[in-house]
Amino acid sequence: MSPSPTPSLPDVVVESIALSPANPAAGQSVSFSAVVRNVGTAQVASGVVIGVLYSVDGPGRTWGVVNGPLAPGASVTVGTQGGTWGATAGTHVIEAFVDAPNRFAEANETNNKRTIKIT
Repeated sequence: MSPSPTPSLPDVVVESIALSPANPAAGQSVSFSAVVRNVGTAQVASGVVIGVLYSVDGPGRTWGVVNGPLAPGASVTVGTQGGTWGATAGTHVIEAFVDAPNRFAEANETNNKRTIKIT
């Protein structure tokens, strides 16, 4: 008996994270955006929420969503819709986590995060 074929699934990854303002000073309100690409072999279906959770130094601070579809190879920018982060002095780790609540099946569920450091 031959093995069953691997199902065709989407696979979303965070390609980049951007801040606005790009170089925030302490006390400024900061919003985030992330470029999300579907590196899978199937599209994210129409109407499916593609969400990104933005964290600063660990805890989730805000979020953003767009609705599918998202074709294989295509990308979309997901902004901040859940409020802003008040910048503080020092070095911070910013993380973008796409599909954090696991709304849809993916080919790889372990490649959904990207982190950057800002000072």
